Amino acid sequence: MKSFVVIAIWILSMSFHGCQQGSGDLAGTGTKVGNAYVSGIVVNLQGTHDIAKIYLRSVDFISNQTPGYTESIGHEFQTCSDSTGSYSFNGIPEGEYLLEARSGDTLGVLRNNIKIGVDDMERVLGCDTLRKTGTLTGTLALPEADSGCSFVVVLPGFATNVCPDNDGNFQINNLSSGSYSLQINNVSNRQNVWDTIGVRIGSDSISFISILSLSAYWKVLDYSGLSGSAVSSLTMCMWNNFKVVAYSNQSADQNIEVKIFKDTIWDTFGGSSLQFRAFGTEPKLVSGNNQLFLGFIKDANSQLVFHKWDSGAWKPFGETAISCLPYSKYSATVCSTELFVSFSDSVVGGRLSVVRTQGEKWLICGQRGLSKGKVKNHALVVLNDVPLVVFSDSDSADKMNVLMFTGVDWKDISPVNVKINSKSVLSSVIWQGKLIVGYSDSYCGERASAIAWNGLNWETLGLTGFTIIPINEIKLGTDGNSIYAGIIQDSPISQIKVFALANKGWNQLSVNRLPWSPILSLEIIVENNIPSISVIESMFANKISALEFVPVNQLP
Repeated sequence: MKSFVVIAIWILSMSFHGCQQGSGDLAGTGTKVGNAYVSGIVVNLQGTHDIAKIYLRSVDFISNQTPGYTESIGHEFQTCSDSTGSYSFNGIPEGEYLLEARSGDTLGVLRNNIKIGVDDMERVLGCDTLRKTGTLTGTLALPEADSGCSFVVVLPGFATNVCPDNDGNFQINNLSSGSYSLQINNVSNRQNVWDTIGVRIGSDSISFISILSLSAYWKVLDYSGLSGSAVSSLTMCMWNNFKVVAYSNQSADQNIEVKIFKDTIWDTFGGSSLQFRAFGTEPKLVSGNNQLFLGFIKDANSQLVFHKWDSGAWKPFGETAISCLPYSKYSATVCSTELFVSFSDSVVGGRLSVVRTQGEKWLICGQRGLSKGKVKNHALVVLNDVPLVVFSDSDSADKMNVLMFTGVDWKDISPVNVKINSKSVLSSVIWQGKLIVGYSDSYCGERASAIAWNGLNWETLGLTGFTIIPINEIKLGTDGNSIYAGIIQDSPISQIKVFALANKGWNQLSVNRLPWSPILSLEIIVENNIPSISVIESMFANKISALEFVPVNQLP
């Protein structure tokens, strides 16, 4: 398999001739489905008028001549300019369009940001000069054993789209200078498997652009339907084979919202009539034994409350709220039929306590204040029906604390030779009968490490400090078979990295199409050995993106 795609661009001179003269107010040949009248004038580089074929296409236009498309997508309208360079189109519907001109075999884009509103009746575009054009060539790294036209290179909004040859080479001619969105689509199901914005064709120059190969990538899961802006915190879990996300939406006065991913879209959990409505922060979804719980902290009095999905509705759970420190973290897990919760207990000055349910009542597990000092990061899991809690606190310098509940009290099983601090991030899961803890390792400059406990001994899992730079966040995810680590790096732009444990080492997955903006929060889940992540992107008004990994052997 080839390991790269190279695009080369040659710029050619443009000449316009060969279009039969038409009336300046000749309507486009596309179906009349709108009300707008669009007109303008074209001139050549010498400022004189050539008769040219004029095309007005919607930006999503894909021709039925494209392999895999028996019908065209979007709108295309055609006419010719007259001897004065004038042209016009009638019946143009609302949308975004680009304007092209052709004379002979040469094509030029005049405008690419024409927006027609629903109430627009007339748009006068003014005078445009025909530009110079270039040729786009490249090599696509095809999957092994690929033959024929399995994939097609598409420039949305253009009539010319091509199949690579058996060696992956392709060429698109007659493109004017400017920026383009290039897609690679699967012919069999029209799925977009790779794209980039900003393939640039310069004027009177030769450009070479190296881009990613057709390989494993991250697929966005219905970005538009997931969240509004100003999200402050989120949580994600698997429940009954569905992905579920909950988040605190600051733009809605800290309204806690819950969404479920069904039939390729995010929908309100339980339907719009059962939309969960509450006000708070730090939502936490907890699933286990076919049960689903949602916790969150009420801002007014820092009370931790829970709801349970029961008989098709969210119902309050627990007779009383749990008193915790403001803006503190908490963790929860299901053990048999009981819900266990670890939290920064305001009754004992923010030290760690754990409670469990007995019916609707909360009972303290052991004693209050299991930690020596205040607790910032902690994680609660269940191994063989035994709860375990992992934490660091302000008064246990450089120590990772791990406690196991005996049914009456807590037993210390903390590892030795593990150095963290009170601000260290950590995450824990149960994988193949072992407790796995991922953390920022103070021995390795706060880079990521992981350890495992098999019930008797601790062992290092993979290399210590397996990330290149320090981390701000680590989240572990597993489906019992495979295990992944989601990382937010401590870098100027807080990039995401995802690692898979394989052959006793942590291997980084492809970053193809991972979010590149600064990330504020990260969640990771695993289903059928495939990881999915949800993140809050600060560059995009703190909106949530959810993505699923697509390995090479599962390209659509």
